[in-house]
Amino acid sequence: MIAEKAARAPEGRLEPPATITPAGTGAVATPAHWHKSLRNPNINYRAGWWAVTVQVAKNKSLLGAIVGKRVVLNALGRAVEAYWRALPAKYPGLELFDFVVMPNHFHALLRIHQMPTHHEHQLGFLMSRFKGGSSFIYGRMRRAGEVEDIGEHLWQRDYWDCLVSSAEAFRGWQKYIRENPANWSSDRYGACTAYTWGDTELLNRPRVAFVASQGFYASALKPRKLWAKGATGAAGAAGGG
Repeated sequence: MIAEKAARAPEGRLEPPATITPAGTGAVATPAHWHKSLRNPNINYRAGWWAVTVQVAKNKSLLGAIVGKRVVLNALGRAVEAYWRALPAKYPGLELFDFVVMPNHFHALLRIHQMPTHHEHQLGFLMSRFKGGSSFIYGRMRRAGEVEDIGEHLWQRDYWDCLVSSAEAFRGWQKYIRENPANWSSDRYGACTAYTWGDTELLNRPRVAFVASQGFYASALKPRKLWAKGATGAAGAAGGG
C-alpha cells in the first residue's frame, strides 16, 4: 500500500554561505583490487559540499510512485527517507540539505565538515553506511513479503557524486532536487526506466498477445496451428503444446 507523502527538504538551514570553499585536491590512493570507481582521484573526499545520486537496482520503481507532480512514497521509501535523515546523529560532521527519494533513485545535497576522525574517503564511507543500512531494511521487508523481490541488492553498485564548489551551483542543485518529482517524465533517471529488464510490473498490464519463440533465430520460427476451444481429435492434438 502506498501512503501519500510529498517530497520535501529536511528541516534546518537550506541556504549556503555567500561562497563555498571546495575541499582539498590531494589525491587518494585506491587499492588495486577494488572495482573501477566513479570517484575522482584528484579530489579529497574528507570534507566539502556534495550532490549525490543513487539508483535502485535494475532501475526498478520500488520506493513509491509519482502522482501528479509529487512523489508518493511507500513503506520502503519512507524507511529509506528516515534512515537518511538519521545519519547526522550517528556520524558527526555530516550536514544534510535538500534531498528527494524518488521511485527508483535518490538525490541529495550534503556537507561534510572537516574532522580529524574522518576516513580518507569520508563521502564514500557515509554513502556505504546509507546504502548498507537501507539495503538491510529492504532485505528484511523482502523476506517478509512486504516489498517486491528484485534480488539481494536494493541499490546499483557505486553512486554518482558532484563536488559543489559555489553558492550558484548549490542553488542549482537545490532547484533540480526540488523540481525532480515534477520533471519525472523527462528525468533520465525517471519514467523512461520504469519498465526495463523484464519488469514484473508489465504482468499487471492488459494481456493482448504474445509470441512464443521456437528457436534462437527468427528464421527458425515456423507457422503453427493454434489450438481452438472445442477442437478434438488430431486437429486439437496438432495445435496443443
